[in-house]
Amino acid sequence: MTDFEVVPEALRNSVRFLQEAADSWASARDDLTGQELSDTGLGLLGSESGATRRYGEALTEAMSRLGEGSEILEAAATALKDVADDYESRDAEFYAQFDYLTNELP
Repeated sequence: MTDFEVVPEALRNSVRFLQEAADSWASARDDLTGQELSDTGLGLLGSESGATRRYGEALTEAMSRLGEGSEILEAAATALKDVADDYESRDAEFYAQFDYLTNELP
């Protein structure tokens, strides 16, 4: 078995990165809000060719996926934060058990 060390602060850095990514995805979704076109938004050719409809479908799909992606990134950040909290708690219990927190080491 290989030993490994978990560094809660490193996990927290990743949490911040994931939260920033989630915010970026949500911001991109917000930027698309209100960009819908009416049936005549691209003129008669747009209506007759179906371009306006396809644009609306693509916009809806993009907004949906950006929203879902933002939620997934946020959930990953929350889960990783929970892991960091857990390991930090375990470290504190270990230090308390050996009295590292109240006594200075020689």
